[in-house]
Amino acid sequence: MRKILPIVISTLVLLVLPTQVQAAPSPKAGAACTKLNQTQIYKNLKFTCIKSGKKLLWNKGQSISILIPPTPTPTTTPSPASTPETVQTQKKLGDPCLKEFEKIIISGSAAMCTQINGNKTWENDTFENLVNSWKSIQKYKSSQKIPNAALDFRYSLLVNTKISNSIIESFMSASQFWQEQYLPSKPIPVLFFTEKDRNWFGQQMLQIGLDEKCIDQQLTQFDGEVKRNGEYVNAAGYAGCGDTTFFDFYIGTARVEIGLNELKVGAHEYTHSGQFGALTSKGADFAPCWFIEGGAEFYGTVLGARNENDLKASTVDQVWGGYYLSDMLMGSRDQANLEAFIEENGINYNHQVCGPNGAYPVGAQATAYLYLLKGQVGILDFMSHIKTDHDFKLAIQNVYGISWEQMKKDMAAYIHLVIAQTPKN
Repeated sequence: MRKILPIVISTLVLLVLPTQVQAAPSPKAGAACTKLNQTQIYKNLKFTCIKSGKKLLWNKGQSISILIPPTPTPTTTPSPASTPETVQTQKKLGDPCLKEFEKIIISGSAAMCTQINGNKTWENDTFENLVNSWKSIQKYKSSQKIPNAALDFRYSLLVNTKISNSIIESFMSASQFWQEQYLPSKPIPVLFFTEKDRNWFGQQMLQIGLDEKCIDQQLTQFDGEVKRNGEYVNAAGYAGCGDTTFFDFYIGTARVEIGLNELKVGAHEYTHSGQFGALTSKGADFAPCWFIEGGAEFYGTVLGARNENDLKASTVDQVWGGYYLSDMLMGSRDQANLEAFIEENGINYNHQVCGPNGAYPVGAQATAYLYLLKGQVGILDFMSHIKTDHDFKLAIQNVYGISWEQMKKDMAAYIHLVIAQTPKN
C-alpha cells in the first residue's frame, strides 16, 4: 500500500476564497513595504521593495509593458507569378474573398477569408491572435522566478497517476505565472480521487480540519457528480470552510488518457487564486461571472497548452463543445445573443450555474479580447480598478478607454468572428 505523505515541490500553489484573501495596500514610491526585494505590479509600473537606511520603502517603480507580438511578415518576396492573395498591399481587411478559411498576410498581420454576416470577407485571424497571446503569456511566465511552497498532494489508491501528474504540471505552470498576485501562507491539500472513493474523500476532509456541515456539503456534491457521470466523472474545484481551503479533482476510473481537461484544469483552478489575490475581498464580489470563470478558462488554456495543436483543439471545444447546464453551444449564438449573454453574466451571479451555463467559453473569448487590447498589464489594471471602484463597467472605461456598452458590443463581435473562423472538424 502506498503511504500518503506531504510533498514539497518547487512551486507555489494556493487557492483561496475571496473572503480569505488578505488585502495588500497599493505600492507608492517612498511608502513603507515589508519584505526586501518584494515586487508588485500596479498601474503599469513594477515596484520593488528596497532598503533606504534602516527602512524598507517602495522604489519609484519601473514601467512595464506586456504586449502581443505582431504576426511576423514572411521574409520571402512574392514572385511576379504570385496570385493577388499573396501580395500584402493589394488587400485590406473587409475586402471580399473567395475561399473560406484561406489565410494571407495583410499589413503585417494574419487574416482569414471568413464567412460572416452573409458575406465572405478578409478578417483578422483570431486563432493567430490566440497563438500570439499564448506566446506572450509563456514569455511572461518564464520571466518569473520559481517560488518555493509545500503542496500536500493526497491520492486515493485508485487514481490514475498519469492524469494526476498532468494536472500537477498545469498547477505548476499557473503558480509561476500568478505568483505576484498571491503567495500562500500555508500548504494547500490537493485531493485526487475517483467515483469509488467517497469514504476516502470524507476521511481526508476530516483530517484537514473541516467541520461536519462542510463535509456533508462536499459529499452531497460528490454524490451529484457521480450520479451525473459515473466512472467518467470529470470535475474539479476549490472548497473550504473557515480558514481551511483545498483543491479537489475527480478522476473517473474510465478516464485513462490525457485530454484537454487534464492539460488546463489545474491552471484553471489555480488562476482563481491569482484573480482573488489581485481583486482581494474588497473587489471579488464586484467582478463579473464571465471574467471570473471565463478568465480562468482562458488562462487555463494558454498556461496548459503544450503547442498550437492544443490551442486549436481547445478553441474547437469552446465553440462546439457542450456544457452540462447550457442549453446552447457557443457556436450557435449570434452576435446579439452573445452581447445579451455577456450582460446577463455580470455581478450577482449564481455560483452554481455560472460557468457550465456557457460562461466558460464565452468568458474565455471575452477575456482573450481584453488581453489583445492591453496584454497582462491591462488585465491586472482591470482587476485593480474593480478592487477600488467596485464597478467593473467603470473599470472597463478607466482601463480601456471605452464605455461598457461599446466594449460589450466589441467583445460580442470578436466572439462571433471566432465562431465563424472555427469549423466543427
